[in-house]
Amino acid sequence: MNTESSSNERFAKIQALGNDFIWMLEPVHDIETDPRRPWITYLASERVGIGADGVILWLPQSKRSAELWFFNRDGSAASVCGNGLRAVSEAGCELGYFMRDELSLSMWGRRYSVEFQREDHMWSVGLGGYDSSSERDDYQRIQGYMDEEGLRGSLVYMPNPHVIIVEHTPISQEKRETIATELNECVPGGTNVGFFTFQEPNSGFLAVWERGVGWTPACGSGAAAVLRTCMAFGLADTRLEVNQPGGSLRVEHRSDGLIWITGSAGLVYTGTIRLHYEDDPPEDTRRSDTRRGTSLCV
Repeated sequence: MNTESSSNERFAKIQALGNDFIWMLEPVHDIETDPRRPWITYLASERVGIGADGVILWLPQSKRSAELWFFNRDGSAASVCGNGLRAVSEAGCELGYFMRDELSLSMWGRRYSVEFQREDHMWSVGLGGYDSSSERDDYQRIQGYMDEEGLRGSLVYMPNPHVIIVEHTPISQEKRETIATELNECVPGGTNVGFFTFQEPNSGFLAVWERGVGWTPACGSGAAAVLRTCMAFGLADTRLEVNQPGGSLRVEHRSDGLIWITGSAGLVYTGTIRLHYEDDPPEDTRRSDTRRGTSLCV
């Protein structure tokens, strides 16, 4: 990679349940100084870049393992992205980087097992590291807000922070916007906010406002947080079908203690984009671009 001037950067546009990502294919040499990091919002912008919910950088290790770093479209880092892990797995096999076997992928230093389900050509990833300790200050702030607003839900780290609200009846979109904004301010660094409504005893619909992104068609770790929350409230056993605007995820709590999410994922296309490293990214792409106006999560 030429880090001194312009460079033609290879990328793959990938998606899982409509949650789309730009996977930069040139390996990372040093994540702290990687020249593409200042260009994340440029790459994620629909107007001047490629357009996506997030950008993934990587360092391949073998046909069964790799190190990944995930960034939201506003340039902030996310601890994990379940849909991103599944999308990289499928696209990596299509592009010849991986074998269609069990993979071990690391995201920001945390290792995740990823399995290919041959019977329905879907990928599963096991998520853990959740924490919903009532002793945390941010948990107490969230719970205080819930009690004041008459909401049922909790804060769960997957390890991304998720506030999951289990609705008796769907809350209006205007009210959801207000709740998501206010809850986001209760957690240092912000939080994802999910609104889950049961449709049947073991399935329901999830709408997610994602920090650094806005309303998103799907959120893998958010779906896992839904099961964790519903189990804590005695509303589910160990399995749920979580429907989202982009599609459905099978979510199950297995005997290994992890919450596994299973769903479709794939490669959209590959291409190159020229980045002029001698220049600064355009000013209007440095701020958050959250795809306002979408009706996907209404």
